[in-house]
Amino acid sequence: MRAAILITYLTLLSLQLFAQEYAVDLIPSPLKSRASATIRYAEMNVEMKADNNVVIRATKAITVYNKAGNEYARTVLFYDKSTDIKSIKGKVYNALGIPVSEFTQKNFTDESAGDNVSMFNDGRVKHYLPNMQDYPFTVVISYEYRNKQNLSIPAWNPNGNDEISIERSIFKFSYPVQEKIRIKSQHYNGKVKEEESNGMQTLTWEVNDIVANKREIYSKPKYLTSTLIRIVPERFSYYNKKGVFSNWEEFGHWVSKDLLADKQQLNEKTIQHVRDLTSAAKTDKEKAKILYEYMQNKTRYVSVQVGIGGLQPSSALAVDQTGYGDCKALVNYMQSLLSVVNIPSYYTIVEAGDTKMDIDLDFANVSDGNHIILAIPFANDTTWLECTNQKIPFGYLGSFTDDRAVLAITPEGGRIMRTPKYEGHDNMQKRKAVLHVEGDGSISGTVSTSFRGSQYFNHFGATLLSGNEQLKELSQYYDIDNISFQQVKYQELRSDTAALQEDLSIFIKNYAVLNANQMIIHPNLFNIKGNIPDLRSRVNELYINRSYTDIDEITYNLPEEYAGLVKPEIKKIACDMGVYELKAYVKEGTLFFHRKLEIKEGIYPPEKYAEFSNFIREVNQSDKGRFALVKKTSLTNGE
Repeated sequence: MRAAILITYLTLLSLQLFAQEYAVDLIPSPLKSRASATIRYAEMNVEMKADNNVVIRATKAITVYNKAGNEYARTVLFYDKSTDIKSIKGKVYNALGIPVSEFTQKNFTDESAGDNVSMFNDGRVKHYLPNMQDYPFTVVISYEYRNKQNLSIPAWNPNGNDEISIERSIFKFSYPVQEKIRIKSQHYNGKVKEEESNGMQTLTWEVNDIVANKREIYSKPKYLTSTLIRIVPERFSYYNKKGVFSNWEEFGHWVSKDLLADKQQLNEKTIQHVRDLTSAAKTDKEKAKILYEYMQNKTRYVSVQVGIGGLQPSSALAVDQTGYGDCKALVNYMQSLLSVVNIPSYYTIVEAGDTKMDIDLDFANVSDGNHIILAIPFANDTTWLECTNQKIPFGYLGSFTDDRAVLAITPEGGRIMRTPKYEGHDNMQKRKAVLHVEGDGSISGTVSTSFRGSQYFNHFGATLLSGNEQLKELSQYYDIDNISFQQVKYQELRSDTAALQEDLSIFIKNYAVLNANQMIIHPNLFNIKGNIPDLRSRVNELYINRSYTDIDEITYNLPEEYAGLVKPEIKKIACDMGVYELKAYVKEGTLFFHRKLEIKEGIYPPEKYAEFSNFIREVNQSDKGRFALVKKTSLTNGE
């Protein structure tokens, strides 16, 4: 009997000990507020034993409160031939802190890390998410892996997600005392702990009690406002290629010497063809344009991520023979074509994406940059080329790579340059429509729209399609009930910035609403600005990434039986972040509608968000305005 009591007591004590460690009730209330998950404890130890031997050991305990936090409990480990995963093990605990399941490496899904455009990719990924339906629950995982290179040391970004709170997170980096390293610390207010033992220096960073935040739209990218520690050894090894760099100039020398050298040879047949193509051109820019269009017509984009292919391009000979390559290979190929006619150009590393992101100006590293473009430094200006798109005009970059600091690989080494900026008047969508309103409320007519600057790509996808697929795409762009397209035409416009012209013939059945003796028409047919949340206690600065201008000019030829008794409407709404103008009136049986919206990029104080959201709300309400036209017969009858 005593033995049974003792066993029961020990069991309860054991459960209590578990509960003391991972019970959800032990999480401080402020860390639960607004959080989808809380990191109870996280520690990453990075030990750089040598330039080709970096061991990473990590432990993390994370509590998930609801379905929105599920993905934060997923463990994802990328690896390739330079990575050895040594061990993975973990446990899942319920809300009381009692273990309910265990998992190891065999429970992980292992698959290619390639994407839909990667023809060659030896990268792989292991990932695992416990199948839990009862919330909250806690996942505790430990893993270890080894990198055979030290060019890319894992960064520490503990609070990189608004929806996760943190009880405690630790980052340790150990390295031989004789090695030199560079550290970039961002938004870290703690003290770095330094220890030395057995010829190894260990640095430790730690954060505690970081609360979750509500996501706020129109905020700076999270990586700019969160804690971030990045480490770069001056002496490195990468796929048996060794080097030393402490600044962008030296890094550029290494890229040029070790990654690009001997990659630009072309066969004699191609060299002669290039010379023939450009023989009649009078200027270097004309030659470059001819060769760019030749490259576009000859090649297509295919991602290559094999071995050092993540950084090193395929040879120009390979692209010339196969007709495909990734961004690195296509830029290298274009550079090779230009070299034949003695036009210098720069292989350029850029952090691409619709959000403008600069290369770190004073911290050279291999992690900055996810794309390659080409810079051609002509005498009076620099022309920039996007080499992965076979349809865009010569010299156009677009919102994917515009207005940001980039690293150009020049004969003198790496050089920071800046891609062109498209101003608000350059980023213009201008639409003109002439429409006829039938007596039953149906509408037909023509719509012509030009897309310029960063708005060039607004409807670009439709230019790549034909037939029913193109019509489906247009139906998504013009989300209007009962719209059909009789004719569709696209053409490039000659202008200082890239411009695409879209000409449509449309028909919309029963667009205007007939109500007794009235016809109710919504004149802003194509461009209604969506609302944004009304945040009462804004925390982040208001960040508008890019300026743009939209202009809509529409004329409606009204049915003869309806009178134009509509009071003219003239409206102007303005704030520091934008200007909106609207004019609508009826004259001689025609409804004229004019709308202009300008949004101004910039970083504004948090309190400006209320002004901006009010502005957008007023624009939205004005965009939805309607006119009621009255039948002439009802006026004659005194109705």
